[in-house]
Amino acid sequence: KGRGEALYRSEKADPEDRSEKADRQVVLGINSGIVPVDWLRTSRTSAGDANTGDQGTITLGEVLARPTYEVIPTKGTDEWVDDLPEEGKVTITCSPAQGIEGTVRLAERLAEQGFRVVPHVSARLVVDEGHLKEIVERLGNLEVKEIFVIGGDAKNPVGSFSSAFELLSAMSDLGHGFDEIGVGGYPEGHPLIDDDALRQALLDKQRFATYVVSQMCFDS
Repeated sequence: KGRGEALYRSEKADPEDRSEKADRQVVLGINSGIVPVDWLRTSRTSAGDANTGDQGTITLGEVLARPTYEVIPTKGTDEWVDDLPEEGKVTITCSPAQGIEGTVRLAERLAEQGFRVVPHVSARLVVDEGHLKEIVERLGNLEVKEIFVIGGDAKNPVGSFSSAFELLSAMSDLGHGFDEIGVGGYPEGHPLIDDDALRQALLDKQRFATYVVSQMCFDS
């Protein structure tokens, strides 16, 4: 498996079945690359030289005991989530193709089914503070207590936010009811951003964040 990752297969799936239908039942890579932001404050862990020492060691058993499942808001997702455990914790990605609206709508549907949803909010897909307020209010109505804030993959911002730090700052000024806020850490670097910029961004974001997530690695 990829470093710090595992794959979840529904109990309904036959482990020997390699058909396309069975492959669709492999829902998610379970992310264990989560570091409490307090560790960053004490060790100054940052992009390019991230190292949490023994504190960061997590066994596979610990990962599987508290899995988080990630879904992409695409056609057919509602059918696939039927394979997830009831009341499971599900993160919902945010992409330029689907936009923020696709993420929030899927969060609404999954929350109604009893899942604990963790929407990704891409700064570059938020138009302005009014749009941000609407997103926060809609997630608040769902009693969402955790979100993951990223800059996003959109080449050009659709509005006034170009980075996760800018969105986090605006969200703090606006006020919100989230207990947990995750941010990206990129310990192995980023193809489009140099290490010094990533390091500074991580230090800037830590005042708003409660944990940092590294890249996810998957094996086919």
